[in-house]
Amino acid sequence: MKKKLAELLIDRKDLSNRLNVLTLRLHNAVIAPKESAGPVEEFRPLLDEFMTVSRDYSKVDGLIAKANQQAKVVGPPAETIADAIIARDLAKRRMALFASLAQATGETNQRRYREETPMVAVVPVTSLQAQVDVQSKIFRELDVAIQQANWSTELTYDE
Repeated sequence: MKKKLAELLIDRKDLSNRLNVLTLRLHNAVIAPKESAGPVEEFRPLLDEFMTVSRDYSKVDGLIAKANQQAKVVGPPAETIADAIIARDLAKRRMALFASLAQATGETNQRRYREETPMVAVVPVTSLQAQVDVQSKIFRELDVAIQQANWSTELTYDE
């Protein structure tokens, strides 16, 4: 069977959602009100379905992991999709840090601790915002490169 990597990512998300729903249903199937005839759903068929879906999820996840290690990206200095994902996640963390620090500089009118000493910003918000902008650009470029690779990478596999 042939599919684009992006399609497998969608399949994995769907399988993950199904596993979450089945987990909730299984939790409801192991208990019942004391005065009732039993649980709303039968446990064994739900468990069988969960095991099948989790096996499918594992297979799709493995295919995605292999593709991410092998497929190349075009653009930023990352070589594979896996490298680009790592770099994108790092840019996202850095962007979040600088954004929260920039926001904190605006909270100088708040009092800290119990004393009434006002707080003052010791780092210029403009330099923090500049870092947010830099990391945002890196994040966007990597994200576009990953999406392009996801839609251009075709996988052939056995069902």
